[in-house]
Amino acid sequence: MANSRLRYFGSRPLTAIGTIAALAITSLGAGATAQDKPTLTIVGAEHLHNNLTGKVVNGVNLLTKFEEEFGAQVKFVLSPAPELRDVVNRLGTLPQTEEDLIYTLDMEQNERYASFLSPLDDFMAEKPIAGFPEAWPSGFIEANTINDKLYVFPVRCGTFGLWFNKEIMAERGVSGAPTTPEELLEAARKMTFTRDNGQKVYGFAPRGTKYDTDNFAIIARMFGGELIGPDLSIQVNSAETVKAIKFLQSMYQEGLIPPNWPSMDGNAVDQFFKDGLAAMIPAGTGYRPRYSDGKSAVSGKAELGYLPLVAELQTADRTFSDSITFVWNIGILQGSTDKELAYDFVRYLARPDVQLDMATNENGVCSFTTLEELGKSNADWNTASA
Repeated sequence: MANSRLRYFGSRPLTAIGTIAALAITSLGAGATAQDKPTLTIVGAEHLHNNLTGKVVNGVNLLTKFEEEFGAQVKFVLSPAPELRDVVNRLGTLPQTEEDLIYTLDMEQNERYASFLSPLDDFMAEKPIAGFPEAWPSGFIEANTINDKLYVFPVRCGTFGLWFNKEIMAERGVSGAPTTPEELLEAARKMTFTRDNGQKVYGFAPRGTKYDTDNFAIIARMFGGELIGPDLSIQVNSAETVKAIKFLQSMYQEGLIPPNWPSMDGNAVDQFFKDGLAAMIPAGTGYRPRYSDGKSAVSGKAELGYLPLVAELQTADRTFSDSITFVWNIGILQGSTDKELAYDFVRYLARPDVQLDMATNENGVCSFTTLEELGKSNADWNTASA
């Protein structure tokens, strides 16, 4: 990775406690030295680093492009995604930090972020972001606003669809993507089998860890249920959501989903699908590059469909379930010593050309205009925007 440095510190913030260097890659252009260039330090999870560098899909290295355009050196500090919420709590309390930017997950943001991060409004007033805010869903903006000030910017908005292995479907006599939960259950039964070589194939494989509540949410929505309502009311005990829980329970009891499902995160589910061991999975609508890499067992066989919906809730205009969108945002730490360069990076990520490159790298798109542009040539993005 040219002109960048990658470091790992687990859950311990560099400035506050110290650095554990696991990997450092630095390469400066001809005639340049590290002292010649301002340094921008970003804290985020590995998959977010991969989105920026195109590592997984051999895509576009957007960190290198930023360095070349802005004459800067980027350091990306890795932290496991679940621990980022602790890192922002600690780094955000410091009056000065080596770190400039940090990724945050929408489900973990709260009003304390107003004390941890710098509001973006003044920067935007001086250097506006084209198309903002009208090109971004209002809900994303409202969720990132505290006391009428915007503190983080949405950069990765992943929407779930139903991916299926069309070869297994054909082999097991399933005519197409299921349109109701009942059809999903029946399809999972048909596509749960053991191959002649002893390999067990499971009909359905959702994520199951405590960090993957989004998969519980989309299954609840197949029945018209919710985990939490728009007014923040708890709805896990509603009749619709209880049906969804019983639906998952029956799948588990029948052996249609992997027995270690409660410990399977997104990476594990993806690998199961790529290895041809799961016939259907809920996963990001932008994941086609990883499933069509020419190496995995599902390459050339993966298709994306909508999430099914109970028949009584279907209408002439809508025959599939609402999905969910998880949102990764990026914000400027209060203690950053180069907030101008940090904002330049936020503004850079919001540019249409960069968003398109990030989508090539499997990043979930956040702006309507970019989704519309992508949908002209790739139907997967139309599924995401529906």
